[in-house]
Amino acid sequence: MARKTKPKKEKKIQIRPRQMTGKELENEESKEAEEKEAGSKDEKTASRRMSWPSKDPFQARVQEVREKAVSPENEIEEEDVFPASEAMPKPGRRMPKGQDWRMRLVNWRFWRPRISGLFKSLPSFSVPLLPVVALLIIFVFIFSSFLSGWSYDRGLADGYQFSEEAATKEKMQMPPEGEDELNTALAELRKGETASALDRLLRLEKTPHAYSSLTYLVALAAMQNGDVKLAETKVQDTIAKRERVSDALALQSVLITQQAADPTRAKMGDPRVRSETLLRQAAIADAANPYPRFELATLLRYKGQNAEAIKELKAAQVRLNPFDSHLVMDITLALMQLEQAPPEKLPARQPDTDDVAKLFPAAYVSMRRGDFTAAATLLQKCRTSLPPDFFDYLIYDPAFRKFREHPELQPFFGN
Repeated sequence: MARKTKPKKEKKIQIRPRQMTGKELENEESKEAEEKEAGSKDEKTASRRMSWPSKDPFQARVQEVREKAVSPENEIEEEDVFPASEAMPKPGRRMPKGQDWRMRLVNWRFWRPRISGLFKSLPSFSVPLLPVVALLIIFVFIFSSFLSGWSYDRGLADGYQFSEEAATKEKMQMPPEGEDELNTALAELRKGETASALDRLLRLEKTPHAYSSLTYLVALAAMQNGDVKLAETKVQDTIAKRERVSDALALQSVLITQQAADPTRAKMGDPRVRSETLLRQAAIADAANPYPRFELATLLRYKGQNAEAIKELKAAQVRLNPFDSHLVMDITLALMQLEQAPPEKLPARQPDTDDVAKLFPAAYVSMRRGDFTAAATLLQKCRTSLPPDFFDYLIYDPAFRKFREHPELQPFFGN
């Protein structure tokens, strides 16, 4: 049999603690001194942080009493001066009830855990970037469409308000000097002096007693002067103020036609279609105005729609004054001036012409001088040159009716 051997016991080696040398003891003592000094600094800093800055006189007094009570001289604990229920708030702790609510608003340590907890409670998920960008673009497009529609509706509302104010505005008589300036401008416009007429009309439009139709006249003068941009602006203003709408729409149609003929302008759509639409609106705006219908008939003729052009031309014809207004006014003005002239100021000789605008005044001069045979000869030339209704309208002027009893003139006045 094998002999059993007892396991040998391990000998424990005792290690003596190493003794610090003198230099190491000095370093350890210096470290302890530094730690104590740092601890005292932390206590001072903590006491300063625990201070309660406030501009409230009551809170300042409380702070003063606290500092005196807990000072080393008095050797009184803070809890003896302020009970635990009224103790000053510790950093990171909730504000006790009854404390100033303003301190809650500015205390970041009070709000920080609540804000972080709110964000932590939100569910976390990942969103693909492309769908988010697409949705954002769609939202911007819808919002911009809504905003543009609102702006358009707002512009219409402002336009209606502007037209209502212009329509209800009280019309005032222009001073005599303004009337003379207006008449001069219109005379210049008729003679073709468009630059001078436009300058006068622009000055009159800025006066306090300006007539409402001056805006249309400025547009007409600007178009004849070649200032298309100013004409467009004034036509828009005239339509917005609901003044001479029919004439303004017809004038706008003419401007579109001129712009289409300008090679420097970009063409957008068919200008004839827009011009036709404006002329039809002009005819609707004033049922008695023949000129939009005449312009519409001319446009339809160029488009080859002759049947409709004839219809519009007949409609314009029945709306025309049966007499030439320019000729009637010229003859009437000449007769009135001759009536006011003394005998020695009358013309010396008869005009050698077939112009009825000069033959009628010459016949009146012959009546004034007693030469009724010569007056009858001149009136006969006028009768053969004019329609019967037109001649009858002119012969019954008060200047001629004074001499109707003479035998040479009776055949011209009827029964």
